[in-house]
Amino acid sequence: MRKRTVRVGIYCIIVAVIIVTAATFFHSVLAAWLGLSSYTEARLVYDGLFWGGLCGGFGVVVAVAGLLAGPPRDPECPVRLTPHLIVLAAVIFIFALLLLSSFRYPDAPGLRPGETITI
Repeated sequence: MRKRTVRVGIYCIIVAVIIVTAATFFHSVLAAWLGLSSYTEARLVYDGLFWGGLCGGFGVVVAVAGLLAGPPRDPECPVRLTPHLIVLAAVIFIFALLLLSSFRYPDAPGLRPGETITI
């Protein structure tokens, strides 16, 4: 097992989960911050899902290649994977928490142009 290759794969998976989380749950904040239109905001979600999936798939392939590779050339070099796996588990836990909270508390429908609020 090549621990450095597995570590790079784990980094790619972490980045993928962060991209997907930002694109799905914080797209309106990102669009307001960047000054994007509603069409571009929707495109931001699609692009975030695409690039997150691409980066995650690449990370899985690299991590599996590192797991299946032969012994490292320098066995004296210690690379600890536990902190990286803990960060990956934390990022996945945050994504799951946001996903469950989105089912429990759905967003209120926004006002269309020309609508007013009647109290």
